[in-house]
Amino acid sequence: MARVALSAGIAIAGTTAAHAAVWTGSAQGGVHAGYDDNVRLSVNALPATVYDSADLGAHLALQNETVAWSLDPRISVERYRNYHELDRTDTFINTAIQQQSETSQSSLAVGWTRDTTLTSELGLTGLAEVNKHHEATSVTLAHVAQWTERFDTQSQVFITGNRYMDAGNTGLVNYNYGAADIAFGYALNERSRLSLDGSIGRLDVPGFSLYGKTNQSIMLSYSVSFAERWQGKFSAGPSQVRSEFSRESGTVYEFSLNRKSETSTLQLRLSRDITPTGQGVLTRRKQITLSATRSITQRLTATLNGSQVQNDSLLLFNSFNFYGVRYSDVNASLSWAWTPTCVVSLSAGHTEQRLDNSEAKARRNYVSLGVSWNGLTHTLH
Repeated sequence: MARVALSAGIAIAGTTAAHAAVWTGSAQGGVHAGYDDNVRLSVNALPATVYDSADLGAHLALQNETVAWSLDPRISVERYRNYHELDRTDTFINTAIQQQSETSQSSLAVGWTRDTTLTSELGLTGLAEVNKHHEATSVTLAHVAQWTERFDTQSQVFITGNRYMDAGNTGLVNYNYGAADIAFGYALNERSRLSLDGSIGRLDVPGFSLYGKTNQSIMLSYSVSFAERWQGKFSAGPSQVRSEFSRESGTVYEFSLNRKSETSTLQLRLSRDITPTGQGVLTRRKQITLSATRSITQRLTATLNGSQVQNDSLLLFNSFNFYGVRYSDVNASLSWAWTPTCVVSLSAGHTEQRLDNSEAKARRNYVSLGVSWNGLTHTLH
């Protein structure tokens, strides 16, 4: 199912004591230095390189008892010693407004991203040796309504446009994608819930009207909280992808297991859904992700993240020759809270990628050391 989540950085910390709106703001930043033995993720042996990076972000919010608005700009700069053609400056701007009543919640989120194909297509298309500018604009409109103590509905409309600059001879094309989703939920008791979720999406490639595709799916979900600290969810259902010339049916699903305690967290997720890529096609994406954190001491925290993604293109035309992508990444890090707002971190990881039409596998090892700063939230007068 082509379900897309947009992080808008909106959070309601509590109910304002008075009707007057309150402005709040905060800032974040960081600097990192790293080593990468295959920054291009190429199947060919290339010299290793070191790099420096810095990022700066801010959060501005306006909130009263029923309405909250936020603005979250962020910029990230990365420079490589041996590969200046891979240097990049990424910009992200998200804004959202949310209105909440006793029985419903509505939100509108708008996002704009300017990054490169090194990040936007990683693990999706198999392209890693090119570094073309990519821009994406997205709009998400969502509504949640609590009709009775047990019954609720959730709906969402998502629209995105993607543009690639100077992408000739890369196989990348501009594309637009839109999806609508509606879910009906029923709480069986305080710990478990059933929901029926229907979704429909449309992929369009400007200038190639015959390449338009639609996808639709229906999923039945069951979520449960058990053993105090454990939560689980299982969803499954049929899906179908259609073009003007053919159709393909399959199954979409999601299984997640979460555990949270005072000193550790554990998240496991397995899923299969339908998602678009910069090659102007819909793909069947299977992925498994594992994330674990553990507080070793009051200041020292260990984190382990692993993911494996398999993308297979659907309903291809004879003029195209896109293949499946197998991508995996595992990384571990240690973070030490130098002060309540300043964190020093050391991380290392390993990445692999392979295309179905090739036996060669790209391998990459990397390590980085950095300092991050998360500013306190201040009330603006």
